[in-house]
Amino acid sequence: MAPRLATTLENRVAAIRDLAETGQPGRAVAATRNLIELVTARMESGRLDQGKGIEILAAADVVVQRLALLPRPSPTESTSPPPPPEEHEGKGKDKGEGHGHDEAGKDGHGND
Repeated sequence: MAPRLATTLENRVAAIRDLAETGQPGRAVAATRNLIELVTARMESGRLDQGKGIEILAAADVVVQRLALLPRPSPTESTSPPPPPEEHEGKGKDKGEGHGHDEAGKDGHGND
């Protein structure tokens, strides 16, 4: 295997490992599938020895199987921040000053 190809493959494997270790199994699987495509293409073009390519593909298959075993976040879990707290009665600008309308729509003066 050419040194440049070996370095490329090693870098891709390291990136896959980082994705898996940082809790990104979906991205790790996608990167592993890209690696499989690269290895397959290099084997077909003769730039990668068949025996070495098959070893890499077998190892990649194991990685995909193991990543499938990792727990996935539930759909109800959210990474977005919670909504701001709602304002409660009594905190508005005109609340509690005795001006405005009562529930029946009549003018109120706060002296009832």
